[in-house]
Amino acid sequence: MAPPPHTHVLLDIGIHRDLIRYAVASHIARLEERGEFQVSNKELAVRVGMKESQFSHALGDAPDRFGDAHLARLDLIMTALGVEHAGGLGALAVRLRGSQDQAGPVEPHTPASRHDQLLARVSDDEDIALAQVEALVSQLRVLSDLRRPLHRQLRDRRDAVRKLVARLILIGAAPPTRRNVEALIWLGTLSGYAFDLMAGQLEKAVRTAPLGFRVWRAVTKSVLLNTAKSAHADKAALNALRACVGRLLGDAEKLRMTSLYPGRSLDLELAIAVPADWSAPAGPQDENGDWVGRMLLTRAQNRDATLRERGTAAHGLWQRAVAGRGWDRAVVGRHLEALIGDFEDARDRPDIAAGLRWTAATLRVVMERDEGVCNDWPHTDEPWFHAVMDAAARLGADPSIPDHVRPGTRKLFEHALLQNAGVSRRQAIDTIVAAGWAEQVATALIEILAREEVESWLRIRALFALGFLQCRSEQVEDALVEACLVAHDKLTGQKHPGDHPATVTELHAALFSVGDCFGARGAEAQARAVRKRLKDVLEQLAGNGSTNTPQAWPVARATAYLLTVTAQDREDDRPDLAEELLTVLTRHRDEVTRKLSAWALDFRFEDDEKHTVRPLIAAAGGS
Repeated sequence: MAPPPHTHVLLDIGIHRDLIRYAVASHIARLEERGEFQVSNKELAVRVGMKESQFSHALGDAPDRFGDAHLARLDLIMTALGVEHAGGLGALAVRLRGSQDQAGPVEPHTPASRHDQLLARVSDDEDIALAQVEALVSQLRVLSDLRRPLHRQLRDRRDAVRKLVARLILIGAAPPTRRNVEALIWLGTLSGYAFDLMAGQLEKAVRTAPLGFRVWRAVTKSVLLNTAKSAHADKAALNALRACVGRLLGDAEKLRMTSLYPGRSLDLELAIAVPADWSAPAGPQDENGDWVGRMLLTRAQNRDATLRERGTAAHGLWQRAVAGRGWDRAVVGRHLEALIGDFEDARDRPDIAAGLRWTAATLRVVMERDEGVCNDWPHTDEPWFHAVMDAAARLGADPSIPDHVRPGTRKLFEHALLQNAGVSRRQAIDTIVAAGWAEQVATALIEILAREEVESWLRIRALFALGFLQCRSEQVEDALVEACLVAHDKLTGQKHPGDHPATVTELHAALFSVGDCFGARGAEAQARAVRKRLKDVLEQLAGNGSTNTPQAWPVARATAYLLTVTAQDREDDRPDLAEELLTVLTRHRDEVTRKLSAWALDFRFEDDEKHTVRPLIAAAGGS
């Protein structure tokens, strides 16, 4: 009789090996519960290139782990067997670790004999662009492993690389489906070999592209890749990367003011990843030397920043200290004690007072325990916390989730809402998606949105998670539409929106989540239905002046984003709602909103009878 499967509790969100094995175990459990395919662990082990004992240990709590090659084969097996939600294990591993497993490179899907022909193509097809970057990176990886110079290969393909980078930026800027997130991963991976060639494009995209806020992630990926292989990295490329990161983070406070989604905190994820010798060459106790620490502290202190930004920055300061990057624990501790006092007082932001107190509480926990991230929640009797734990308990008893992965699923849900370290919170959501429990977790998130005692700052976290889960059930559609209506009513009921910035952020998050969830390729019919239900709200936000004050500009930007990604072909020769309202928004007082709207109108609609909607990648044109 086979022993019972290992129970995945996930005691530490920072142990990425455990997150990966939890996701693998979830896929195997789903395969077993279907019944029609009986595949033993022994058979799976052989197919992925592992010994049976090694495979079993990798699923348990032994040091053995799944490499990229193993996960790629598991993705193929699960997809071939028709397992729901299969295909994301390899991408999850790269996103969690920040770099690829150099010991087990994954072979490209395209035969090497077709690489030259493939790379010569210029296409608006996303799949072709992803196949091109996979082929190019596979060649560069081989040359790098053989210690051969890459300059000739890149020089001969300079024009192709430039066109490919332009397309990957646009694919990555679209709503966060698996394909779009993988485009950003590939972009960062390519830059690990060719950053000096593509630095200008990446930096320009972050600074000026209408959807450039997502490109921060590609730069972070490049830092992680280049510094992981620093002994073999091209020095010129490394210096170019270091200079680019310094310029971008040096301007981060200014760039957040023109970002579509500053609360996404992707610039802070880059700052947290910066190596110690890039930011504090004078030593860990030199308070003037750690420019990254200073940048994170500035954001944590910024009362106009979102709670997500302030919490991510504060926890990021401590994470860097624990990891030995930047200021040491004593210096960071002094800064955080002062910050904790401000958070507990919360007089400067009464609209998120409970969220600031919660951030202070989790900071105290990690500092007292000398841990990088909070895994055990501090005690609080606040109603919003009980609402989260009630929903978590119901998720932890959900019979549709197998017993041995149920505790881990519950813990990841808790992290998605309660974790104040932004990187870890996002990784929890990534793992839920890769494991295939998005629908179950979405149900729990919807329960949170329905609870009256849940405050705006927590609703914002639930809304972001719903958009990122990419679950398009009828229940999610209803919840997101209702969230937009509720937040819009809150905003219009206030005479001075600037006095309640969390309400602005809540409506921004709700609109963005609608765009992220229903603006993806293949969701056009649902997008049309959702927009019909939100038509009155969208028309008011675009045209009645309610978003004209600078404090409400984020809502105008989110409205333009939603309309851009959910644009539809014309019906009955009438302009689509996106055409109509984006035209109105080209006259908005906010320059960022005007530019995004004009950019979308310039390429999004084909010049034909139906004004057929073109993919975002079409904005690259022949470049």
